[in-house]
Amino acid sequence: MMLKKNIFIIRSPLQLINAFEAQQYFNTKNNMLLIMHTRKNKKNKAMIEHTLRYFNLDQYFSIEICELKETQSKFFLMRKLVNRYKKYEFDRVFIGDVGSMQIVLAANLNAQSIYHLDDGTKTISDQKSKLFLPESYKYFSLKKKLRFIRYRLLGLDYYLDRPINLFTMFDLEKLPGQKIVRNEYSVVNNNFLKTKTYNDKVVYFIGQNIYRKEILDAEEYYFDMIKKVKNKLADKKLLYFPHRGEDIPTVKNKLSDMNIELYIPELPIELELLNFEQYPKNIISFTSTALVTISKIFFKANAYYIQIPNDIYKNQRLYINFNSKYDFFSTIKELKKWPS
Repeated sequence: MMLKKNIFIIRSPLQLINAFEAQQYFNTKNNMLLIMHTRKNKKNKAMIEHTLRYFNLDQYFSIEICELKETQSKFFLMRKLVNRYKKYEFDRVFIGDVGSMQIVLAANLNAQSIYHLDDGTKTISDQKSKLFLPESYKYFSLKKKLRFIRYRLLGLDYYLDRPINLFTMFDLEKLPGQKIVRNEYSVVNNNFLKTKTYNDKVVYFIGQNIYRKEILDAEEYYFDMIKKVKNKLADKKLLYFPHRGEDIPTVKNKLSDMNIELYIPELPIELELLNFEQYPKNIISFTSTALVTISKIFFKANAYYIQIPNDIYKNQRLYINFNSKYDFFSTIKELKKWPS
């Protein structure tokens, strides 16, 4: 009897890390890795290639890259991919998100089970919205429904006949008929972090583009808080990772006055920290959701969030949005609130 295959369909570096964790957890054999990305997103492509090399993933997967050109029809590409893979019998199909391409591909494959891999905190909102249930298409917008119907015109199924299981870092309540398997990042911790010594001399600060005048009433508050963190941890070096939306010259001027070093990452923050020779011990931010994934991967680190006072927000809507995020942070046992 021919051995069933397993396929992992991913679009980001974090999804790729989680695919490796899933492959090792389930001890899957005959593994196929399908990497999907657009040609114009060169940075994402470079980060995925770095991740492939870092974990030597060609030893565990047969790798195929599907590059979507700007002028290429997504619908005809999907029919081509389905025709290529439907000849196989799969034990498990793993998808990195519930976008139309991944759902349509998974729906047309002969698979025993389907699992979703985390790509940040979006798993939580998708679970709450019940997007992992077969009837999730009922909640789609009219535009998305019409897009799925176009797949049907090509002879492709556009919704699943079963719940999507989760391989996740989060504590979530199961939906009817769904399995949830906890991702403990055992591979990363046991094979790539176990031998690293702790770096307690550096504080890693994850920056954000939230001090704009349309968000906060006082730009000074943001940098004053960073200065207070620096002063409280005066015996440590503070390394600031700017958000891609921040104006680098402005940030650089602000930080130089506080003797804080600016570090511009080339990779997602999780991968940058993995690349460092030492295990990060202290990580701080305001509302960056990267804190959540970092606190899960580097669970021995001290990960803190700084809660912005209510009177600093520009309006009530922002106050509600930010505080809902802080409410969520308070449920993550690995995260701590920075002492005011």
